[in-house]
Amino acid sequence: MDKVAIVILNWNGEKMLHQYLPNVLQYSRDEAVVYVADNASTDGSLQMLAREFPECKVITLDKNWGFAEGYNKALRQIEAEYYLLLNSDIEVTHHWLTPLIEMMDVHPEVAACQPKLLSIFDKDKFEYAGASGGFLDRLGYPFCRGRIFDTVEDDNGQYDYATEILWATGAALMIRSKDYWDVGGLDGRFFAHNEEIDLCWRLRIRGRKIYCLPESYVYHVGGGTLPKGNPMKTFLNFRNNLTMLYKCLPDSELRGVMRWRWFLDYLAAWQTLVLNRNWGDFKAIYRARRAFSQWKHDFDADRTAIQQSRVATEIPERRKFSILWQYYVKGRKRFSALICMILLLGAVLPSHAQGYDVQCEDTCSHVHGIDMSHYQGNVFWETVGDNTKMSYVYLKATEGGDRIDEMFERNINLAHRYGLKVGSYHFYRPKVEQVMQLENFKTQCLPGEQDLIPMIDVETMGGLSTEAFCDSLLKFLSLVEEAYRQKPLVYTYRNFYNKYLLGKLDDYKLMIAMYTDEEPVLADERDIIAWQYTGKGKLTGVSGYVDKSRLMGRHKLRELRFRHH
Repeated sequence: MDKVAIVILNWNGEKMLHQYLPNVLQYSRDEAVVYVADNASTDGSLQMLAREFPECKVITLDKNWGFAEGYNKALRQIEAEYYLLLNSDIEVTHHWLTPLIEMMDVHPEVAACQPKLLSIFDKDKFEYAGASGGFLDRLGYPFCRGRIFDTVEDDNGQYDYATEILWATGAALMIRSKDYWDVGGLDGRFFAHNEEIDLCWRLRIRGRKIYCLPESYVYHVGGGTLPKGNPMKTFLNFRNNLTMLYKCLPDSELRGVMRWRWFLDYLAAWQTLVLNRNWGDFKAIYRARRAFSQWKHDFDADRTAIQQSRVATEIPERRKFSILWQYYVKGRKRFSALICMILLLGAVLPSHAQGYDVQCEDTCSHVHGIDMSHYQGNVFWETVGDNTKMSYVYLKATEGGDRIDEMFERNINLAHRYGLKVGSYHFYRPKVEQVMQLENFKTQCLPGEQDLIPMIDVETMGGLSTEAFCDSLLKFLSLVEEAYRQKPLVYTYRNFYNKYLLGKLDDYKLMIAMYTDEEPVLADERDIIAWQYTGKGKLTGVSGYVDKSRLMGRHKLRELRFRHH
């Protein structure tokens, strides 16, 4: 059984796959197996996959089953602990999987989670399809942190805290396979639209939790199946939303909510005709109401089963207010305005929600640092140096046997100039010959330029067995120690250490990455000198996100000092 199966459902998406699949394969490394499930494409997708991505597993379906049933058909053929449903038009980022896997591993009560969804066209803006996690109002209208109706917010870090949500976007949804099948998977009758909301609501009714983890973020093109404004999309959204309400609303609310929706749906139809001159959407809403009336009793057995499975009588992520009233009458068009309103009503929010601009280094006395590579682009090191909270920086120097980070020379010169303690790191590739990797690292990690001991970044087994991988790594660490006459620092993820390196690195200092609020504890409870606690830190002088770390307990920076012989 796979740990994580990334499953991309494709229908005539050859161009999207060609553009974004390499990124998924690169950044998934050994954390996941990547599948493409093809809904009987006619555009050459399958030929392109066979020709250019032979390492990607392909599942061929006999016809276009749509989003919901297409995934059901594909996932029945995959054995994995976690599924990750991923749109073909998603650009993933470095370390995007780690926070999601960490959450699922550490919190068995969580059934599903999503990363933050940003726009591929404006990477400082949320993306419509899921933004930073989804909610429902009391009448069943969906909205998100970062997007309410057509108002899509800029991402200024205002929602960069993990929080419980009602629904996670189907564009990038990680879910336990057991939970997926316990509730029967996506409802194939929906075909597309609202199916992930329906799935997540059914999970919440059972008391299972859904989270958004902004530490993980991806970029989404959006509108890949049906563009916004398409009458078929309008039809599916209205019909499926009403069907979802019929299935999931408690008995005490069903009649009242459906009466309101009858009135509001027909009001929406006439509004789109009179004000927007949109005859297609007008007809689509009427057709959706009629279609719902004709098939709703097909869902009577589903409704009975769902209500009998109910554990959670109150689901706080289904808000008690009307989002229509808040948006159109009160003018609250941003989620942050809703937060203020909820606080005035006395509701309890996550503690992070009231202090989202505060960084960890502002609230504790530990020694903090960062690591940098070409991913951060041109860094304003004078500004970074003025941030006295950052005491050290590890710079990516090399990877494998021949790759040199294009920003390393500039970064190390300027980081020194502006007063940071500097160390260099190498990304280890287990299948590449160790001496070749050492020689590559030595060309950049020059002893005279180092304040801190070398660091070896260990994140992948490279397809080796555990025994072969550990033998390879230990041989390389020994070569590094011999070359620099001191043991290197080893960087890895908590789960990776617990699964593959337990008891193997007792003589080495560790920097452990774990993107949660709790300090990491390893399975063998051994000492950790440094903790990388976020991959999405903000820092003046850096235009994008930055990995931040801090020393643990009473450890001092001098313990990492490079000894010049």
